[in-house]
Amino acid sequence: MTDSASGGPGGATGDTPGASPQGNTGGPGASPQGTTGGATSGNTAGGQPGEAAGSPPGDTAGNPAAGSPPKAAPAQPPLPPPYPPGAVPGQQPSGGPVQQVVPTSAEHARDIGRAYFPPVGSPDGPVSILVHEFDEGYLVQAGWPAPEDPTALPSSPGGANIVIAKSDGEVTYVPNFPPEPAIELYRRIRHPGTS
Repeated sequence: MTDSASGGPGGATGDTPGASPQGNTGGPGASPQGTTGGATSGNTAGGQPGEAAGSPPGDTAGNPAAGSPPKAAPAQPPLPPPYPPGAVPGQQPSGGPVQQVVPTSAEHARDIGRAYFPPVGSPDGPVSILVHEFDEGYLVQAGWPAPEDPTALPSSPGGANIVIAKSDGEVTYVPNFPPEPAIELYRRIRHPGTS
């Protein structure tokens, strides 16, 4: 016969009725505090065994107790709306890739560059397309509206501009830098090993 509370043999001896003999003797399965009458010493608030009285449920590292709902992850910003049909940057209205065309002027480079940016005046789109001509090509940049709060962080930092080569119409993406650093970076990309 076994005592169901302690797992030991029936008729086990102890100081308190229902107490485990191992808790009193320090035998196998004993808690470090020792048990008397089934209560954990030092915790009279009815929490989990081993917790200090009055402490919130959970481990000592502040993690929630098992069964507690986890803390919610920070909310992610909503995804931007899809581009309207025929306005996907880098694609012609037919849906295929932009044909490589050698620009003949800054105005022609602007027309080529329009395919790489959302339509001017569209929601969350640029307000203008700017072109900076230099000896090897045309830097095409989107002009964005001034933020309502100049001290606020941008809603979508980063971005890219393009350079269209005068020699063969190759389009190269460059970071959204001011014109001079963007052109210098383009030269290093186009002609590696020369500075």
